[in-house]
Amino acid sequence: VTRLTEASNQTRGMIVHYENEPVFTPYYSRSDGRTRSYKEVWGIYNGQDYGWLQSVPAPYDAEKNNTLWGHGVGMACTDAIGMANDGYNWEEILKHYYLNITLKKLW
Repeated sequence: VTRLTEASNQTRGMIVHYENEPVFTPYYSRSDGRTRSYKEVWGIYNGQDYGWLQSVPAPYDAEKNNTLWGHGVGMACTDAIGMANDGYNWEEILKHYYLNITLKKLW
């Protein structure tokens, strides 16, 4: 079984929730050592601050002195690859970038 097939099997039907509601999970290419909050990049929309989309450290990108590629909100792909290479699983990686989420298997 390839790593891609294994990842697909483990995550099939999983939906990210925040405060018991399904939410969107933006991602982008590369950070400069931290992610940005939704509010910092796009402001407040419909009175929401999108609590799961807060600024968090991106240490794998920070140690490479990377520049930001993308909007900066949510998961930084190159940083997430660093976490995976160090043995973090997909759930730990998601919960690093998307705060206070729950993962629910819906099918």
